[in-house]
Amino acid sequence: MVKRILAQLSAHTKDWLDKPAVAEFSAKNIDSAAFSVALSQQSLWLSASQSQQNSAGQVMATEAWELGYQAVQASFSGDLQLSDGSSISFAFDFSMEISWARYSYTEQPLQDPLVVSLSGSPVQLSSDSSLFDLRSDGSEVKLPQLAAQQYYLAYDRNQDQQVNNGTELFGPRTGQGFAELAKFDDNGNGFIDPADDIWQYLYLWRPKQQLLSMTEAKLSAFSLSSAATAMPLLDKQQQKQGEIQRSGLAFTEDTRPVLVQQIDLVV
Repeated sequence: MVKRILAQLSAHTKDWLDKPAVAEFSAKNIDSAAFSVALSQQSLWLSASQSQQNSAGQVMATEAWELGYQAVQASFSGDLQLSDGSSISFAFDFSMEISWARYSYTEQPLQDPLVVSLSGSPVQLSSDSSLFDLRSDGSEVKLPQLAAQQYYLAYDRNQDQQVNNGTELFGPRTGQGFAELAKFDDNGNGFIDPADDIWQYLYLWRPKQQLLSMTEAKLSAFSLSSAATAMPLLDKQQQKQGEIQRSGLAFTEDTRPVLVQQIDLVV
């Protein structure tokens, strides 16, 4: 029974394949063809960006937006004239569409020097600045002036009584000023003090002023302990100049504590 059914199906299949209608669709039987294409295309692209600047004209962040839309519709139609005199009409439509939206927010990289505040007040940045190679790449950026009695902590590596670039400050290379200072704790007591070799090469520095030695500043030790004390530093227009990241202490010769802060500068 099964064999008979399969045989019948096979015969029907052969009959169907042998029908001329299939051959009529073969390209060799087409005498001529006429067809047309109708296209509809739409596209839209919008973009915008803006930069945030502080009062010194430094770019702090950049925002960018992008919107896009594109669509294509196509309609194919026509007639095929076959060699037997018959004709076949055809039509085929398709469409494609895409849309997208992008947003980006990019902050300028921050550089992290340590600041010593002999007054005990938290760091304050002035709108005044001096050009300085903070990144140590040969390019100068605007380094903000500090409030009275506040100084950048400097390491006079080449002993020329100058701060030449960011390699002679603590933090710009790694973003971790306290950690950089801790590498010079020779005796491992948790302080940088006269017992450490670096002590004689440490100075307090304000741009365009002479370096102040530890003896002249009457400092006796820097604690290597610090705490996260995140706080933005804003100018008079409430624009971001930087951030206070961490805070610790130094001690004067009469054991008075003074404030040491790691700040991130927008440069």
